Amino acid sequence: MGLVTEIGAGLAAMTLLGVGIHGAGAEEDDLAEMLGDLSLWDQSFNLRLGAGHNDNLLLSNLNEESSPMLVSGFDLTLFRLPIDGNHLNFFASLDDRRYPEGQAVPSEQTVLAVAQARRDFSEAWLGGLTGQYFYQNQVVDASLTEADVTTLPVQGHQFVTTTDWRWRSHSVWWLQADLSGQRQLFEQELLDDYWQYGPKLSLGWNYRHKSDVELGYEFSRRDYASREQYTAGGLPVAGTRLHYLNHGVELAWRHHFDEAQRWRLYSRLGWSRNEDNGSGYFNFDRYLASSQLRYRNDPWEVRLQARITWYEYDLQRSDVDPNDERQRTLVSLGARLERKISRAVRLVAEYDFEQAVSNLSFDEYTANVVSLGMDWQF
Repeated sequence: MGLVTEIGAGLAAMTLLGVGIHGAGAEEDDLAEMLGDLSLWDQSFNLRLGAGHNDNLLLSNLNEESSPMLVSGFDLTLFRLPIDGNHLNFFASLDDRRYPEGQAVPSEQTVLAVAQARRDFSEAWLGGLTGQYFYQNQVVDASLTEADVTTLPVQGHQFVTTTDWRWRSHSVWWLQADLSGQRQLFEQELLDDYWQYGPKLSLGWNYRHKSDVELGYEFSRRDYASREQYTAGGLPVAGTRLHYLNHGVELAWRHHFDEAQRWRLYSRLGWSRNEDNGSGYFNFDRYLASSQLRYRNDPWEVRLQARITWYEYDLQRSDVDPNDERQRTLVSLGARLERKISRAVRLVAEYDFEQAVSNLSFDEYTANVVSLGMDWQF
């Protein structure tokens, strides 16, 4: 399939969003007449500039490369006031990091664009459609689902479309069904393009101070374009085609401790199972626990977060003791401090720590990233 056709398929949601906006035109004209000079649309623009340091650009314990970094980026948000039950939103973001002393990794960039249309069909029913594009030019840890590949600089394009339907019961209980499709394109021959698609079902409960609990189950299938199955010993099988099936369950809890919502805790617990259609060489269980604590009291905002992810493989073995199955633990810690200088300007300091611990010698690394910058809102 050609790149133009693939991009068209990935952006199908954007076209449908346009149809939805056109269909609401007459209704919007009536509202605009009633509101007079008031606009149904609002927008915001944020510009970021900063500097910092990254002590492990390649996420490696064999070829560590560090460098100062220059950080820049922006966020653009455009949304329509949902006074008639129509929710229309657009968000775009760009992040750029330059490493003056980086040899293998002179820079990293990410671009994200999301367009969403949702409608309240009644007090109980809400439906929506979302289109998303994500570009990455950054170092990625690909060892979890790839063979003979660890961390490497990756350039890729991701297109995602999602449709969702939500049923609400008196704003307390809700049930939501999502169906999504994803197309991933890579510019490296080491990584194979793929399609991924599947449904998700979520049950949620809202309680005081806009807090909520959500339990979700997700199933997805990933079909690779040309990647082959592997034997139990880790050798490719000619003439075969690889795909993954993944089942996952996650419990999420968002709690505001006070009515002013100064204190918020967001925690997640999850398990997922990945299985391939061959010998099971890529089969593994993943366990996740994460939490973020936020305190906001003008002019200060503080965020502390921690995340641990544990992987346990069925057939892959340790290179330290071949009798042991491969295991891997990823630990991430982060802190963010914001100080509002004026109505439009904030001072932001961030620190991120990441460590991979494994019984494969090449599968471990430690990275520290620190930055200080300014954020302007227009």
